[in-house]
Amino acid sequence: MATADNSLASPAETSSAADVVIDVSGSGFASIQDEWVAEPGVSELCLMFNAIERIEKLDGLTSLRKLNLRANRIAEMRGLGSLSQLAELELYENRIERIEGLEGLEALTMLDELHLGRNKINSLAGLAGLPALRVLGVASNRHRCPQGTLDSTLVRLERLHTLDLSANRLAAIEASLREASTARPTPTLACRCASLASLEELWLNTNPIATLSDVAQLSTLPVLKTIYLEGCPVSKLADYRQALLRLAPRLQQLDADMIPQS
Repeated sequence: MATADNSLASPAETSSAADVVIDVSGSGFASIQDEWVAEPGVSELCLMFNAIERIEKLDGLTSLRKLNLRANRIAEMRGLGSLSQLAELELYENRIERIEGLEGLEALTMLDELHLGRNKINSLAGLAGLPALRVLGVASNRHRCPQGTLDSTLVRLERLHTLDLSANRLAAIEASLREASTARPTPTLACRCASLASLEELWLNTNPIATLSDVAQLSTLPVLKTIYLEGCPVSKLADYRQALLRLAPRLQQLDADMIPQS
């Protein structure tokens, strides 16, 4: 169990008339310390690159807008219910297997960005109560999207602007809101996106998406401007670029390439 020498790792605190920022990154702490949460005016708490195992002691931080717990040892999404002003939550590279602790948290009406990449998550169930969410990052997890799991969540995220599902196990994009055919293998039921009218950026690179028919439903995303499919088998097809531009005529970027605008 990692420990820390408090004399060598005092929190870096900056403040203005309106904001208090506490940064205790890379100090080896295994738990959230009382002194970090003693100031109720804290607006940003940065605890990345530690060994923290639990989200706790945050009930008094009613002004907290940014919480960064990247690269810790957190296995459960708990202890967030009182953070009514939280706009950005960073939990990249932890040990989370399920999205939980968010169910019923109507208080998180301000949550704009949620970053959950490099965990062990295989379902997005639990996000439906976050209607203000605009940026969702769940790259490098274990998504296979069994029927009814991903689509029942995404259809409620009507303000979603950026969705990162790269490096998962998605084999197709299913944009229809119709019931999925049971004749198709479960992994092809990747995501049903028809209600995502605000989606501008979609990252699907490094997934087993193989054919143009698997991405045909991109045409239902009316304002899509950027898509990444690099590293997917479909990106190696001879007519890949032309087909994507036909499906999504408003594209401004395909993978790393900018699309000339007329």
